[in-house]
Amino acid sequence: MRKVSVIVAVGDDRVVPANVLDEICEALRDLKNVRVEFVLVRQAPSSAVDMTTGDFVALFDVNRGYDPKEVRKVLLPLLEGRADVVLGNRFGRLSRTVVAARERAANSVLTWVANQLFKLDIEDSQTGSRAFRREALGLKGRALRFAEVPISYSSEECSTP
Repeated sequence: MRKVSVIVAVGDDRVVPANVLDEICEALRDLKNVRVEFVLVRQAPSSAVDMTTGDFVALFDVNRGYDPKEVRKVLLPLLEGRADVVLGNRFGRLSRTVVAARERAANSVLTWVANQLFKLDIEDSQTGSRAFRREALGLKGRALRFAEVPISYSSEECSTP
């Protein structure tokens, strides 16, 4: 049985709407030999990795315009053994994304820097939808197999209570 830890990041005093966890569970329900663990955090998601116990870790930002059902799309390349790190690409030609020009420009600059520093060829390094194999934490950047999958996104914050 493989275990997937889904880190759900919420900001400040916001709460996670129950439907978000339900939608993630529903999206992952038919995956064979996969058990899901949720870790809810109010701080930066990267600091929550130590709280997870899964073979695979997915990060989901509940306060932004990400679709909870698309956690599955980000996990599949890992579960199928095709990648070590998967990024949800908000800007690829297959994405249905509405993003402010300023946000898109900032993402382009930061992604270019990441590609230069780590010798990568990715389109969206600043996505809030990503996943990785736990074993990837100890590997050097060039040894990692990266994949990007198109996701939908809206740059307007979700209205959570």
